[in-house]
Amino acid sequence: MLPMLILGVIVALGLALLLRQAVAVEPRILLRILGWSVGGAILVGVIFLAVTGRLAWAATALAALVPWLVRGLRMAAFGRQMSAFLRMFGLSGGGVGGMGGLGGGLGGLGGLGGAHADPDPDDRSTVTTRFLRMTLSHATGAMSGVVREGPLKGRALDDLGEQEAARLWQTVQADPESARVFDAWLERARPEWHAAARAGGGEGDGAEPPPSGGPMTRAEALAVLGLEAGASADDIRAAHRRLIVLVHPDRGGTPYLAARLNQARDLLLGTGSR
Repeated sequence: MLPMLILGVIVALGLALLLRQAVAVEPRILLRILGWSVGGAILVGVIFLAVTGRLAWAATALAALVPWLVRGLRMAAFGRQMSAFLRMFGLSGGGVGGMGGLGGGLGGLGGLGGAHADPDPDDRSTVTTRFLRMTLSHATGAMSGVVREGPLKGRALDDLGEQEAARLWQTVQADPESARVFDAWLERARPEWHAAARAGGGEGDGAEPPPSGGPMTRAEALAVLGLEAGASADDIRAAHRRLIVLVHPDRGGTPYLAARLNQARDLLLGTGSR
């Protein structure tokens, strides 16, 4: 009996390891297979123990196996996370997500028409525009960036003084995507400088720039939410809820970023409002 129980545990762990390796496959399918396999092994074991009169002994043994079951569940969660990362890399049939691809990234920047977005293996999302390269930490929501062009080329945004930030704000106005990204960083990381930078550029406390220079395409909307073609309505709503937490103005984000998420959600769901 004990060898059969051990065999069942080995099979379950083997399936969990396969799940971890086969993360490019649809996670729900793999989890369903794992669930049926583990459930079947447990059912066979219970029937065998009941027939042989060893059910009480098995209850004690099962308690000892709980840590292994917990580990299997953690592996399943790891598989779901890795699948999401692969979608951002475009390895599982989807396009490259913007700063929102990740499970929780800065989706509002993903749809910028002239920006190039790349996922980062260290739980960060990166978006590159003409003047800036910006990153968002998925763990903390912190934004950082480096100047790519202009008098301040090579400087980290976190190292800029207030006057330098004001000059950079003027410089990036030549590129709409860079301007929106820099505005988002100012409002999130240096809110006390934002009004001064805009005033220094001669615009005062004007309204937030419009979300984009034209209608958002379906491909852009999917990139904004970090989704791939064929995403269900539930997937779209879940991605929107996850990302809005990071970029909502009430939590230190900006109206522009929140508007991009809302626009992407509404386009994909075919609605004009929530």
